[in-house]
Amino acid sequence: MIAESQTHKIVKCSIHDHEYCILTSNVATVLQSSALQTNDIVAGHVVGVVKHDNREIPVFRLDERLGIPVTKSSKKDHIIVLTLGSDSYGLVVEDVSRAINVGENAFSPIPELAINKEKRYFRGICNSARAGDEVDAALVISPAGLIGASEPEILGTSADHDFLKIHSSAMTKQLMTFRLPDRPERKFQEFLALSVTQVLEVKETQTLLPVPGTSKSLLGLTAWRNRFIPVLNLNHILGLPNSTETQRLVIARNWQNKLIGFHASSGVQTLRLPIESQATRPAAEINSSFLSATYLTGQGILMLPDLDKVSSPDAVCLA
Repeated sequence: MIAESQTHKIVKCSIHDHEYCILTSNVATVLQSSALQTNDIVAGHVVGVVKHDNREIPVFRLDERLGIPVTKSSKKDHIIVLTLGSDSYGLVVEDVSRAINVGENAFSPIPELAINKEKRYFRGICNSARAGDEVDAALVISPAGLIGASEPEILGTSADHDFLKIHSSAMTKQLMTFRLPDRPERKFQEFLALSVTQVLEVKETQTLLPVPGTSKSLLGLTAWRNRFIPVLNLNHILGLPNSTETQRLVIARNWQNKLIGFHASSGVQTLRLPIESQATRPAAEINSSFLSATYLTGQGILMLPDLDKVSSPDAVCLA
């Protein structure tokens, strides 16, 4: 837990156009890539050694540890020497910033859906933007978790969601529908539908913060009202084809008041109940276990995602 009056220093490092940050309390020094020695390497993931404190320490590549495609080494690369108690190791990255001062409010925990318990590479999220409404977010690397040494200490505290509390009994007489891409083999137009009480905002899409090592059902994280929300690939989870149409970002909540985001087409409408309908089954390729109901209406097929199931950690990992 970070003390309320405490400030921290971080350095930012980049790999493949993505930024990450590390607390300077874990950084011993930063070396040029020319310091790397690659002779007589025996360990599987070690790319070389560097000399530090009169001894040789192993060096890893950040992209390889995160499981993302490895780029060719460059003379412009840097090696960050990280400390783990009495042990140290080096980490190859592309660029490294100068130290940046951040306050304790800059840190947020990673949402549960974005945590891979077997790959605890990160301690949290740091938003180093100076202005309150701006976002300059990066994942905080855990030097221990990155090499599987120990469970990382979590940074930040969860945002208060009390103002979002709602119960399923509060479902209103209106649905918000999201048109799905046309499928020639389907006789009726298909829609996803949620209670309007579950939809908090429909906004323009924005760049997401990717989280390496997580399920392909998780597209990344988005900032919303001073909190970071997992954005799910709802089409993938439901077994629907991905859309090439213009997308909007939907911020929604399940009946347990957990927040998620997903992309939907710009064809968004509000439907007032009751309407003439009959229960039906979704297409065979659709994963009906993540739907609470499916109806045939004069408008087409309405499929109601069960966001409690969709946003469960097991569902995201399995999908």
